Amino acid sequence: MTPNPKPGYAAGNILNLLVQLGADLTGYDFSGLSVWQAYVQGVELRDVNIAGADISGVRFTDTFGRIRSLACSPDGSLLAAATSDGNIRIWQTTDFTPVRTLKGQAGWVRSVAFSPDGQLLVGGGPDMTIWLWDVTSGTVVNRLVSTSGRVYSIAFRPDGGLLASVSFVQPGRM
Repeated sequence: MTPNPKPGYAAGNILNLLVQLGADLTGYDFSGLSVWQAYVQGVELRDVNIAGADISGVRFTDTFGRIRSLACSPDGSLLAAATSDGNIRIWQTTDFTPVRTLKGQAGWVRSVAFSPDGQLLVGGGPDMTIWLWDVTSGTVVNRLVSTSGRVYSIAFRPDGGLLASVSFVQPGRM
């Protein structure tokens, strides 16, 4: 269990100093610390642990909402993150270069999944919609509306012939 961070600028100042010195930050552990006001735009943070850290005011290269779900493409080349800002972010896993941002959901995206062939990406959330995107082009292929409630999880059958979703059934709706 990660301890609660104690307020202060020490860890953020140390990180800023390391960045200015051009230090290789691979494997550094800032978990559970207050890493306030660090400026790491354009800095590679490979294997840097910030689990449980207070990152108030930290400037990252790419900022986005909280990650609600992650999915890796079947061939392992892409990573998709469902976020609380209503977007799905996709990166290449080789160097974590951003590929694209998919927009469509109203509010956060709670779940994301790749089709077994890796050609489609699906996302769903509390707006009761399920969006299917073409991974290569980023275009919307289909939009489905849940009749039972908020979408909490999505999965493809291994052969890709069925898409299943789990929804919260609101009392009195069924």
